[in-house]
Amino acid sequence: MKPKVHAGHLGINSSLRRARELIYWPRMSSEIRQFIKACTTCAAYADCHRNEPLYMHEVPQIPWQKVGSDLFSYKEKQDMVMSEYLNRFFEIDLIPTSDSKTVIGKLKNHFTCYGIPDTLISNWGPQYTSSVFKVFQK
Repeated sequence: MKPKVHAGHLGINSSLRRARELIYWPRMSSEIRQFIKACTTCAAYADCHRNEPLYMHEVPQIPWQKVGSDLFSYKEKQDMVMSEYLNRFFEIDLIPTSDSKTVIGKLKNHFTCYGIPDTLISNWGPQYTSSVFKVFQK
Protein backbone atom coordinates (compact mmCIF):
# COMPACT_ATOMS: atom_id res chain seq x y z
CA MET A 1 0.00 0.00 0.00
CA LYS A 2 2.87 2.42 0.76
CA PRO A 3 4.19 2.34 -2.83
CA LYS A 4 0.68 3.07 -4.13
CA VAL A 5 0.09 6.16 -1.98
CA HIS A 6 3.54 7.47 -2.90
CA ALA A 7 3.38 6.54 -6.59
CA GLY A 8 3.37 10.18 -7.74
CA HIS A 9 6.35 11.11 -5.51
CA LEU A 10 4.44 14.19 -4.31
CA GLY A 11 6.02 14.30 -0.86
CA ILE A 12 5.10 13.32 2.66
CA ASN A 13 2.05 15.53 3.19
CA SER A 14 0.35 14.61 -0.09
CA SER A 15 1.06 10.92 0.40
CA LEU A 16 -0.29 10.98 3.96
CA ARG A 17 -3.41 12.81 2.83
CA ARG A 18 -3.96 10.25 0.08
CA ALA A 19 -3.42 7.34 2.48
CA ARG A 20 -5.88 8.76 5.02
CA GLU A 21 -8.52 8.97 2.30
CA LEU A 22 -8.04 5.31 1.37
CA ILE A 23 -7.03 3.26 4.40
CA TYR A 24 -5.80 3.29 7.99
CA TRP A 25 -3.54 1.07 10.09
CA PRO A 26 -1.71 1.70 13.37
CA ARG A 27 1.48 3.78 13.00
CA MET A 28 0.54 4.46 9.37
CA SER A 29 1.90 8.03 9.36
CA SER A 30 5.31 7.11 10.74
CA GLU A 31 5.65 4.13 8.38
CA ILE A 32 4.77 6.24 5.35
CA ARG A 33 7.21 8.97 6.45
CA GLN A 34 10.02 6.41 6.76
CA PHE A 35 9.12 4.87 3.40
CA ILE A 36 9.25 8.26 1.67
CA LYS A 37 12.52 9.27 3.38
CA ALA A 38 14.05 6.06 1.97
CA CYS A 39 12.69 6.69 -1.55
CA THR A 40 15.66 6.83 -3.95
CA THR A 41 13.66 8.64 -6.65
CA CYS A 42 12.72 11.45 -4.26
CA ALA A 43 16.30 11.64 -2.97
CA ALA A 44 17.65 11.97 -6.52
CA TYR A 45 15.40 14.94 -7.27
CA ALA A 46 15.39 16.60 -3.84
CA ASP A 47 17.86 19.32 -4.85
CA CYS A 48 15.71 20.30 -7.84
CA HIS A 49 12.87 21.58 -5.65
CA ARG A 50 14.68 24.26 -3.70
CA ASN A 51 13.01 27.64 -3.64
CA GLU A 52 14.81 30.53 -5.25
CA PRO A 53 15.84 33.34 -2.92
CA LEU A 54 13.48 36.28 -2.67
CA TYR A 55 14.81 39.62 -3.83
CA MET A 56 13.71 42.83 -2.15
CA HIS A 57 12.77 45.70 -4.43
CA GLU A 58 13.01 49.33 -3.49
CA VAL A 59 9.61 50.96 -3.10
CA PRO A 60 9.11 53.53 -5.86
CA GLN A 61 8.43 57.17 -5.02
CA ILE A 62 5.61 57.73 -7.50
CA PRO A 63 2.97 55.51 -9.13
CA TRP A 64 3.99 53.67 -12.29
CA GLN A 65 7.68 54.38 -11.70
CA LYS A 66 8.27 50.63 -11.33
CA VAL A 67 6.01 47.99 -12.88
CA GLY A 68 6.07 44.25 -13.36
CA SER A 69 4.71 42.22 -16.23
CA ASP A 70 4.15 38.49 -16.65
CA LEU A 71 2.19 36.06 -18.78
CA PHE A 72 -0.01 33.23 -17.59
CA SER A 73 -2.67 30.85 -18.86
CA TYR A 74 -6.12 30.52 -17.34
CA LYS A 75 -8.86 28.28 -18.72
CA GLU A 76 -6.81 27.67 -21.87
CA LYS A 77 -6.47 31.40 -22.61
CA GLN A 78 -3.33 33.52 -22.50
CA ASP A 79 -3.28 36.58 -20.26
CA MET A 80 -0.78 39.29 -19.38
CA VAL A 81 -0.70 40.86 -15.94
CA MET A 82 0.78 44.30 -15.36
CA SER A 83 1.37 45.31 -11.74
CA GLU A 84 2.35 48.67 -10.31
CA TYR A 85 4.78 48.42 -7.39
CA LEU A 86 3.82 51.45 -5.27
CA ASN A 87 0.09 50.80 -4.81
CA ARG A 88 0.05 47.14 -5.89
CA PHE A 89 -2.50 48.02 -8.54
CA PHE A 90 -2.71 45.51 -11.37
CA GLU A 91 -4.49 44.97 -14.65
CA ILE A 92 -4.97 41.74 -16.57
CA ASP A 93 -5.25 41.68 -20.36
CA LEU A 94 -6.45 38.79 -22.48
CA ILE A 95 -3.93 38.30 -25.28
CA PRO A 96 -4.54 36.32 -28.49
CA THR A 97 -0.94 35.05 -28.67
CA SER A 98 2.00 35.17 -26.31
CA ASP A 99 4.58 36.43 -28.78
CA SER A 100 6.76 39.51 -28.25
CA LYS A 101 4.81 41.73 -30.65
CA THR A 102 1.54 41.10 -28.79
CA VAL A 103 3.18 41.74 -25.41
CA ILE A 104 4.74 44.96 -26.73
CA GLY A 105 1.34 46.11 -28.02
CA LYS A 106 -0.26 45.59 -24.60
CA LEU A 107 2.64 47.31 -22.83
CA LYS A 108 2.28 50.30 -25.16
CA ASN A 109 -1.41 50.51 -24.24
CA HIS A 110 -0.52 50.62 -20.54
CA PHE A 111 2.29 53.12 -21.08
CA THR A 112 -0.08 55.37 -23.05
CA CYS A 113 -2.53 55.41 -20.13
CA TYR A 114 -0.09 55.62 -17.21
CA GLY A 115 3.23 56.82 -18.60
CA ILE A 116 6.49 55.04 -19.34
CA PRO A 117 7.94 53.47 -16.17
CA ASP A 118 11.56 53.86 -15.12
CA THR A 119 11.76 50.12 -14.44
CA LEU A 120 9.98 47.14 -15.98
CA ILE A 121 10.43 43.85 -14.13
CA SER A 122 9.71 40.52 -15.79
CA ASN A 123 10.61 36.87 -15.37
CA TRP A 124 12.94 37.02 -18.39
CA GLY A 125 10.64 34.82 -20.46
CA PRO A 126 11.31 34.60 -24.20
CA GLN A 127 8.79 37.37 -24.95
CA TYR A 128 10.82 39.79 -22.80
CA THR A 129 14.27 38.75 -24.05
CA SER A 130 13.68 38.56 -27.80
CA SER A 131 15.45 40.86 -30.25
CA VAL A 132 12.11 42.54 -31.03
CA PHE A 133 11.62 43.37 -27.34
CA LYS A 134 15.20 44.68 -27.01
CA VAL A 135 14.50 47.13 -29.84
CA PHE A 136 11.28 48.18 -28.07
CA GLN A 137 13.19 48.84 -24.84
CA LYS A 138 15.42 51.41 -26.50
